[in-house]
Formats: sequence, C-alpha cells, structure tokens
Amino acid sequence: MNVEPSENVGAVKARLSPLLDEKLPPSNIRLIFHDSPLDDAKSLSDYKVENTNILYMVYKRDDGASWRPCTRAAGAPPVR
Repeated sequence: MNVEPSENVGAVKARLSPLLDEKLPPSNIRLIFHDSPLDDAKSLSDYKVENTNILYMVYKRDDGASWRPCTRAAGAPPVR
C-alpha cells in the first residue's frame, strides 16, 4: 500500500483496516516505526517516514488481549 508523507497515521490505519484478514477497527491497530508507536494525529512526515521505510503493525482484539504482531495477507505489499 502506498501512502503519502502528508497522510496522518489515523488515515493510514483506516485504509489498512479493510485489507486485513481479520477485520479490526483502526483503534485496534498500532503502527510502529523505529520501535516507537505512531500517534494517529501526526503525519508520516512528522516521523520522517520515507518511501523506502517499512512500518510495522500490531493489533489488539476486543477481548482485551495484549498487542500482537500482524502478518500480511498473502500477496499483500508492505506499507511504504
């Protein structure tokens, strides 16, 4: 999935949500860059995310479980 540096993290999470095998609301998704969670209100450029960078995603189910790493669906490209 291609994203623009001006996009805020919340918008990226909203675009990711319907692409996941397990449907999760954006509030249950967390994006990680350089070992730090990204704030929904900030833009990717605020974190200096560039085209070659990869964001990692963790998720939490509504059952209150801890954050879990997310694996990509087969054939899904990384978020760049």
